[in-house]
Amino acid sequence: MNYFKLFNLSEDYFIDVTDLSDVYQTKQRQFHPDRFASASDAEKLKALQMATEINSAYQTLKDPIKRAGYLLLLQGIDIQNEMVTLNDNAFLQHQFELRERIDALKANTKGNSEELLINLAILIQEINMEERVLKNDLFIAIENDTWDEAATCLRKLKYYERLLTQVDELEEDSVH
Repeated sequence: MNYFKLFNLSEDYFIDVTDLSDVYQTKQRQFHPDRFASASDAEKLKALQMATEINSAYQTLKDPIKRAGYLLLLQGIDIQNEMVTLNDNAFLQHQFELRERIDALKANTKGNSEELLINLAILIQEINMEERVLKNDLFIAIENDTWDEAATCLRKLKYYERLLTQVDELEEDSVH
């Protein structure tokens, strides 16, 4: 089932999230389990499957990065389940350096949570700035239908997601 068609939206990166939310609410009410309490088991199962699909579609389309990944999937590029290695040595080297900085922060600021939090804030700001540039590149690639370029941008964004997860974990550990 095409998620865009499910919500009566055009297959485009830029969508009206308010329209998406309105259609989502309507469809959720339409397939809510309470409406099928006296239905046959087959009808209950079908309604449950539809409600699950609606939730999945909504979660995908409301998030700009997931939406981009879904648009790529519609183009035959499955970012989630691929085993593609990036061939951008400069990017990979930079990722390695960022990970080394995270490791150094872990090792060098034990017991000094204030210093760690300041350094983490600086690192987060840097990562967010780089991520914004990459997201802009992704959006331009999608708008220009340069799907391979969009896929590369999305692959790179996943590296930043992992970095931010590591930083969040380190930040949580320092607070506790």
